[in-house]
Order: sequence, then structure tokens, then C-alpha cells
Amino acid sequence: MSSQDCGPYEPFPLTEVDCLRFPLRQGTKLGRTIYFATGNGDKQRDTFCGVVETPQIASDICRAVNAFYGHKEG
Repeated sequence: MSSQDCGPYEPFPLTEVDCLRFPLRQGTKLGRTIYFATGNGDKQRDTFCGVVETPQIASDICRAVNAFYGHKEG
């Protein structure tokens, strides 16, 4: 498999990614993926966080974590 098979994923090069510094966002294709919004508006550069069972769970996690850490809704 080549990098072209997976698309142009280029996460922002950070040594530490955490919920305090970056809000979470829900993926747009499957809706089940969660990303740290590290790309300054460029979704291709956001950092992958994980995958959950349903889009509703991903949405709930993003909302709850972002509210806890005081991040604005995106």
C-alpha cells in the first residue's frame, strides 16, 4: 500500500497533543472518527485521536470533552 492509497494525511508535527490545548472534532466521512483540531482550520492536518462505534458517540464525546475544557463549538 502506498501513501497515495491513504490520502494526503499530514498531521501537524507536535510533540504533545492533548485536550487542554486542542479541541476535539468529529470526522466528516464516517462520523465515527475523532481528531484533535491541530491544523488551524485545515482538516487534512488535524491529528487523529481515535475511532468509536457510532457517529452519535463521537459527537457526544467531542461535545462533552470540549465543554469540559472550555473550547468553543466548531
